[in-house]
Amino acid sequence: MYRYLLVDCQYYLVRQAYMLLKTKRKEKVVTYSDGRIYKNADGEEVRVAFPGYDYKELMLSVFWSMGKLIREHPARKIILLFDKSPYHRTLMVKEYKSSRVYYNEEDLKKLNWDDDPVNYFNVQSQVEFNDIKNHAKYSICKFFPSLGMPVIIAKGYEADDLAYMGARNCEGLDEKIAICSVDSDWRYRINKNCDVITPKGVTITFEEMRGKVPMNWGLYEYHKYHDSFGLGHNDLNGTLTELGKSKSIDELKAAIEEGNSEYFTDMDLLKVQLKTFDIDEFSDFQEISALMTPERLDELGSITPLSKVSDRNFFGLTKNYYGKFLDTLDRSLYK
Repeated sequence: MYRYLLVDCQYYLVRQAYMLLKTKRKEKVVTYSDGRIYKNADGEEVRVAFPGYDYKELMLSVFWSMGKLIREHPARKIILLFDKSPYHRTLMVKEYKSSRVYYNEEDLKKLNWDDDPVNYFNVQSQVEFNDIKNHAKYSICKFFPSLGMPVIIAKGYEADDLAYMGARNCEGLDEKIAICSVDSDWRYRINKNCDVITPKGVTITFEEMRGKVPMNWGLYEYHKYHDSFGLGHNDLNGTLTELGKSKSIDELKAAIEEGNSEYFTDMDLLKVQLKTFDIDEFSDFQEISALMTPERLDELGSITPLSKVSDRNFFGLTKNYYGKFLDTLDRSLYK
């Protein structure tokens, strides 16, 4: 049994939102702004899927997912981690995760409905989807901590930053901890005292990951350089010349230290991208890292007594399910 299970709840929130969309959706016929029905080149009506659920149903779906996760991977305490933009990295490198499109109401207002009604409806659907997701996210942050699921969210940090801090700060514990995410980056945040669990239930240990990088490299350091060369999935700029692509990571690191730029398209940009991984140098790092110590993690969250939970609570959590969830926790790690 793990002491803590630190979960990428940002991922689970999005996953559950899309899963609900498969079974609970409402289709709207695309129209022009005056109500006339739009028809495609074949003279057919076009329909666009909108969410057929609300934020409360999404909250419940996330709670069920967390309950299932801790049953399958027993831990004394489960802690949910969320991203909070704007990220420190985005302020340093504007391209960071720039390919990820996120529509809001302001984007919708900029569109001319009648120029492209199908696009207008698609964006409108995404805006509604994101609104529900955001409402659920901040309701989870507000209500789940009193139901045995404490939440950590910090402006400027992504969930994997928090997980990395937690893994480092808990390295000296007598018990192992685990972090959970679909994001492969999380595999480079672990150590001998921390495993990573994928949503498919695969447990990956530090020993397994050690074999995937050169022996003279730490996992996080290797990932730092790999991504900063533009070889990851976070939209950092490619910084290797064709010659650089043929060199080993040891040769590339040595070239950086020597100030040899022949392997790089832009040495200054590369150095900035490398610094985006130096979270210890972020202005509020000490404050946020202090949240991820065993002493603070043990203090987080509380457990509402089962007798005070009604089946008519606002997001549909039944007393029976909540009781079974509580049975998985170690109440000594809660207030």
